[in-house]
Amino acid sequence: MTNQTYDDIELQRSLEQSVQRLYQDARQTSLFLEEDTEDSPTFSDMEDKVRHLEAKLADAESKLQETMQKFNALEANRDEYKSKYFQFKGIFQRQTQTFYLYQNLSAPTKEALSGVFKGTSFEAFLACGVQPGNIDAVWEFSRTAALEGNLADLDILQTIIAYFVKLYNNTHDSPILAFQKTAPGDRFDVDLHIRTQDSRAAGKISRVLLAGLVNAFSGEVIKKAVVEIK
Repeated sequence: MTNQTYDDIELQRSLEQSVQRLYQDARQTSLFLEEDTEDSPTFSDMEDKVRHLEAKLADAESKLQETMQKFNALEANRDEYKSKYFQFKGIFQRQTQTFYLYQNLSAPTKEALSGVFKGTSFEAFLACGVQPGNIDAVWEFSRTAALEGNLADLDILQTIIAYFVKLYNNTHDSPILAFQKTAPGDRFDVDLHIRTQDSRAAGKISRVLLAGLVNAFSGEVIKKAVVEIK
């Protein structure tokens, strides 16, 4: 077989393949035209479908916007409730902190105050402590402890007194009780202060062991502050 003959055969094969492809393309085109004529939707049908899809899309966007508005409202409410929760939690913790401090008093001190604080609950602690007579009793016990040099529980006792003085004042339109403004460096005044047994007879105050109480209206001294003079 010469090269010329081989080329002729390859050319013929290539032409046959081209003819077959053209025939297949023509047949597919014919089928497409037939389907388009008989079954394919018209341009008007396509417009209707587009309008229908656009309407569904607009409805979906409207519902999405409505849902987002509800979601944002819920988020705002959640933040508001969360803020109130932490606010009330902080108030409750500040209130119960004094009760927990009371529970940390030494056994002798708690026994001595058993006639003041009756019951074991936080509610009973509040009900007893806010009474003026009981505030007076706790302060007098604290004064005796300070004068005798029993200072172990004195900080807690002062915190309890301050807490109930504040609560008692809150039950009135205006404050009834106030604390003396006594500070280290002030000159000792027998009309305002009580000095400890180991203090000097006169001079400047070196330490305030227990704050005194005064009438919030008149400033009249109700309880003299217990101080040291070194």
